Amino acid sequence: MKSVLRGLAKRKSLAQNNNDSSSWGTTTLLGRTLLRRGRRRGLDATESLSPKDEGRSFTTLAASMAHNNNNATTKVGGYRPPPAKYCQTQQHVRWHHPDPRDLKHATKGWKAALAEKAIPESAHAASIERELKLGLRGSSSINDKTIPTFSRGELPHFAGINTFMKAPYCEDISEVGKYDAAVVGVPFDGGTTYRPGTRFGPQGIRRISALYTPYNYETGVDLREQMSLCDAGDIFTIPANIEKSFDQISNGVGYIASTGAMPIILGGDHSIGFPTVRGIAAQTTKNIGIIHVDRHADIQEYDLDERMHTTPYFHATNIPNVKPENLVQIGIGGWQVPRAAVKEIRNKRTNVFTMSDVEDLGIEKVVEMALEKAWDGCDAVYLSYDIDSIEAGFVPGTGWPEPGGFLPREALKLVGLVAAEGLCGMEIVEVSPPYDVSDITSLMGLRICVDVMGAMVSHGKMGKHRDIIDKEFVPF
Repeated sequence: MKSVLRGLAKRKSLAQNNNDSSSWGTTTLLGRTLLRRGRRRGLDATESLSPKDEGRSFTTLAASMAHNNNNATTKVGGYRPPPAKYCQTQQHVRWHHPDPRDLKHATKGWKAALAEKAIPESAHAASIERELKLGLRGSSSINDKTIPTFSRGELPHFAGINTFMKAPYCEDISEVGKYDAAVVGVPFDGGTTYRPGTRFGPQGIRRISALYTPYNYETGVDLREQMSLCDAGDIFTIPANIEKSFDQISNGVGYIASTGAMPIILGGDHSIGFPTVRGIAAQTTKNIGIIHVDRHADIQEYDLDERMHTTPYFHATNIPNVKPENLVQIGIGGWQVPRAAVKEIRNKRTNVFTMSDVEDLGIEKVVEMALEKAWDGCDAVYLSYDIDSIEAGFVPGTGWPEPGGFLPREALKLVGLVAAEGLCGMEIVEVSPPYDVSDITSLMGLRICVDVMGAMVSHGKMGKHRDIIDKEFVPF
């Protein structure tokens, strides 16, 4: 320890002798860097910096190099100095980083900036014209002539009627088939066995969705330009009757699916996982797989003598074209998985990945295996995402929080990889605004939905789900 302290004191003394009191933490950095560069350039390894030079700071040594730069052959410590313009006092110069805008070494950020230029803006222009027509042109003092008097579109984010991301409201449900996807709320928490409040989930997600634009810089997707989206409003659920609500949900989701629009469902507790799948499955003779992301298994037959939010996948996998071997459950674990559910996992032989599996195998491998099982013998896959699969500290607004789940970035990566293969529908469930803080749980639910749509658009899968619809709609 004494020898170490003596060495540090010696370095500090050298720095002070060179009138550079800020250098003693970096005295040997330049010497080592120049030595590495010299070796790369083929210089003799013995041409290293002298002890005197190595004890000097970057700025002091650089200034010395500049002073001796009168002769092109002058060397300091065995190296030719850099040009004088790089040796101004207190200027640290790095030569080893490539230009991030050079296409050979371009960052993803620069590539994204270049890619934005290719995205059309026609839908945005049409939206502005519509807003000006419906909302009265702005007053004469407004310089930006795209601003109407009454808010009728995306801006300002704090104003207007909150549909999902300010998408058009499809009040006439018979017109829903004109859109690639339709957001529909299912405000139902009659299947909750602990904390209610998810009936307000659709409202919460729509409210915070005003924060978003339709464009994602990183993925280069503009949902407004590259797909068509509407908000179909909410299904009329019956708070005091689970089975009647299930019929209403199947009726509504089934109708949307029958028109060719992809249902994007905002729950609601997870009991809706059965009637949503039932609604879509009734519109096709094709087989449907399910990828279910959750901390809970949700596969027991009954709970509290009813089909509660702990039971949807027992009943969904009894539908003839939704087989249990095509059910994949990711993130299951913790202290809230009833043994009654585990028995059904064995009986039905479903595919379960715990959070430990995710840690051991990695997100990419788990998704690869999940897709293989979900798509095996199927023509479409449905995604059910329970917000409580995410680490509880990030999503306080949920009824059954369980620590140890996904980090937000992991969750977004997972759904992006799943959606890239195409989906026939999706749901986000168990968002409970009464328990939320600053809308962060609703925001996460929103992000799951838009990332799914973005991944489908960027991989050319949006609209492909229409191919499986081969039956006439029959009301439930």
